[in-house]
Parts: sequence; C-alpha cells; structure tokens
Amino acid sequence: LTLNASGYATYCSEYPLDFSEADGYSAWQITGIDGENITFEKITGSIKGGQGILLKGTAGTTITIPSADSSNELSGNKLVGTLAPTYVEDEAYYGLSGKTFKQVEAGTVPAGKALLPASLIPAEARQLNFVFEEGTTSIREMRNEEGETRHVYNLNGQRVSQPTRGLYIVNGRKVVLK
Repeated sequence: LTLNASGYATYCSEYPLDFSEADGYSAWQITGIDGENITFEKITGSIKGGQGILLKGTAGTTITIPSADSSNELSGNKLVGTLAPTYVEDEAYYGLSGKTFKQVEAGTVPAGKALLPASLIPAEARQLNFVFEEGTTSIREMRNEEGETRHVYNLNGQRVSQPTRGLYIVNGRKVVLK
C-alpha cells in the first residue's frame, strides 16, 4: 500500500492485520467527530478484516502490513471499509483527499478503501481537522491577554495552532504576523 503525497491512506483488508510492530507508519481509527474535529485513536495490536482504517506515515512511502490471526473488532470506529468495489450515492460519504476528508461524488469506490459516512459530519462544519490521540494528556485553547479564545486560520480555512509569519484570519479578522 502506498501513502499519498500528504502521508495518508485509507485501507480495508479482507484479512486480519497486525500493527503491533508497525515501522515507519501508524494505523488509526476514527473514534469521534465534534464540530470541525475528527478524533483518531491509534491501533497498536491486531484487528479482524473488513474494518476501515487510516494509515499515517511518510509521504509516498510504500508499506507492507503483516496479516494476523485475529478477531478483534475496533470499538467505536466510524470508518466504513469497502471489501469490493462499492457504488455510493452523491454526498453520502466523505473520502480521503490529501490530508482531509471531502464529500465523495456518486460513483464506484474501489475495494480496499475506507469512507466516513456523511451522516456523522455536523452540518455546520466548514472543514474537518485531524486530532490524533497518541499520548495526549491535555488540550487547551489559545487565549489572548483578555482571556478570550483565539481562533486562527490560514487563507485555506485550515485551523492553525502555532502560526508563524504570514497572513491569517484571527477571530474573523485578517492579521499579518511579521
């Protein structure tokens, strides 16, 4: 399996897979969607076949995933796997595009992919941010001197946690950081 130019790929295997010794990549399941955030949980053991997953690693890398002898079902996974070419209705699912999920147009999705049902995406979500749960002990919001939450976005509408030099949208206003 080859990771895309952003270092991601969705995957679904008919065979059980073993991620206990993953080297150079990691496997993830989607455990929640809250507003514009998709929360991923790392898969560290073996899983049974037929489950949709997201793989993350070095862009353009080809990886080999060993098979396993497993019947472990992922708990709370929101991704839906395709074991055979599957026809999907227009805007019924989101598929991986680069490093985000975008609505899939009507058509046939190849076997071995994973999709996110559109019914799970909040209607008000303008973009979907990836939040990987890997040893995180806490998450705190950025606040300005008055204690108000700062929402910083780049010009592509992507939320930025550590802005550097450039043009950003901060709480709805254009701001230049020098």
